[in-house]
Amino acid sequence: MKSKRATIGKTGLEVSQIGFSGENLHSKFFQNQLKSEYQETSFKPFTDVNFYDSSPLSGYGMSERIIGNTLRHLKKSTYVLSATVGRLLKPVNSNHSTLPTIMPFKASVDYSYNGIIRAFEDSLLRMGVAKVDLLIIESLDSFETTAEYTYQIRQLLNSGLKAIEYLKAQRLISAVGLKFSNSKTFHTIKIHSNFDCFFIEGIYCLLKQDHVFELIPIIKQYGASVIIVDEYNYNAEFYNLGRENNRFDNEVEILKDKISKIRDICFEFNTTLETVALQFPYINSIISSVIPKVSTSVEFEKKISLLNEHIPNDLWRTLMNLNLIDKNIPTIDYHTF
Repeated sequence: MKSKRATIGKTGLEVSQIGFSGENLHSKFFQNQLKSEYQETSFKPFTDVNFYDSSPLSGYGMSERIIGNTLRHLKKSTYVLSATVGRLLKPVNSNHSTLPTIMPFKASVDYSYNGIIRAFEDSLLRMGVAKVDLLIIESLDSFETTAEYTYQIRQLLNSGLKAIEYLKAQRLISAVGLKFSNSKTFHTIKIHSNFDCFFIEGIYCLLKQDHVFELIPIIKQYGASVIIVDEYNYNAEFYNLGRENNRFDNEVEILKDKISKIRDICFEFNTTLETVALQFPYINSIISSVIPKVSTSVEFEKKISLLNEHIPNDLWRTLMNLNLIDKNIPTIDYHTF
C-alpha cells in the first residue's frame, strides 16, 4: 500500500503522510530488525515512505547513526530527513541506561547560537550526511515550571534563531519547525521566526484535542503545516486502559466510556478504532504527516496499510454530532483515502 504525499508549508518539500522516527529504534523488539552488536547498523527503508525523523535524544546518538547508515546510500530525492537541535550530547564514563541502543553520552540543553550550530553539525557527523531537509527546534515544554524555562527561551530568541536563519541561508536546511506539547511555548516563539511546520506532541489525537483547534487557524495563517508525533499520544496501551496508569487516574472512566462509544461507531461503519485513530489527524488539511511510535517494522507496515483504508465521511460527522470529537476544529476537510 502506498503512503500519500503532502507538502510542508510553502517549501515544496513533499513528505509521506506517515513518517518514521528514530525514536522507534529504542524498542527492544526493533533490535531484532537490526544487525548484531549495533555496529554500523541499518534497516530496510519502508516502501513509499520518504519521511524520516531523527533526534540526538533517541538512543543518545544511536538512532542517528542507524538512520544515517540507512539513508545516505540512497538517492537524495528519495527521502526527506529531519534533525533536531536544542540538545547537545556529551560523553560520560559509562552507559547510563540498561538499553543497549544507548551510547555513552548524556544530553545537555543549549539553545544559543553556538549550541544550535554545534548540535546541527554533530548530527550531520553522526548520520554521515551533508545536509538535512527539515530542522526541528526541540520542545521547551518540559522546562515550563522551572526557572530555566525563561533562560532557555531567551537564549533561543536572542541568538538561537539567528543560527537557524544562517543554516537556512547557507542552504544546509530547507525548512524549519518547532516541536511543542503546550500552547504556551507556541505562542511565545511563533512570531519570532518564519516556521514552515510545527511538530505537535501529546495534545492532539482522537481522544484529546486540548484546544489545538485554537492554534490551527494561526498556523494556517502563517502558511505552515503540522506534523503529529504519536497519533495515540500519551496512552502507550492504545486506549485499552487495561492496567493502572497514574496519568489517567482522574479521567479513566470518562475515557473508557468515550472509547466504548467510538468503538461502537467504528463497528457500525465497518472499520476499527485503530484505523480511525490513525486517520483522525488527516480530517484537517493542515496536517501533513503523522509520526507514529511502533515496536516492529511489521507494525509500521500495518499502519501504512491502515492509512489507506477508506473511512466514510459520515463516520466523522457522526463523531462530531455526538461530541466525541470537537466540533470547533476549524478548516475541516474530509480526505478520500
